[in-house]
Amino acid sequence: IAPMITVHSRQAGVNPHLARREVLLAIPAVNPEQVDTFIAEREANASARLGKTIAMVLQFAEKNPGMCRVMAGDALVFEHERLQERMNQLFDKLESSFKQSLRDVVAGSATPTVEAQAQASVLTAFCMGRVQRYSRSGFKRLPSEHLEASLVRLLG
Repeated sequence: IAPMITVHSRQAGVNPHLARREVLLAIPAVNPEQVDTFIAEREANASARLGKTIAMVLQFAEKNPGMCRVMAGDALVFEHERLQERMNQLFDKLESSFKQSLRDVVAGSATPTVEAQAQASVLTAFCMGRVQRYSRSGFKRLPSEHLEASLVRLLG
């Protein structure tokens, strides 16, 4: 199991939320059925976590129209470049969070797959698009409009 273990997390033990099936099976007194059940629950939780994160970002934009304009870049036109860099950094971190959650879904792999990276990019673009649409509509078209149906399509 040595190729499946990472030591850069600085944790004292195995992180069950990120560990691959093979690593979980190496834990004493754990049987394959328990591991498979845990992984199934972990995958369901990862999808729910993605949905909650998206909803949180969009609800924040909805409740804070001024910050929504900043997030969309509308309020940054004549501002210092550093503010735009900060907003880019926010969305980069959001995308990294999506990749982390999607990595959990993909059999607990140590790195995000190309598919997970592409899906994280799509989810980030979805958030950015909803924020931008809300700002450009004069705060009439809510970011959370039909959110549940959209998340079903995006997250499967």
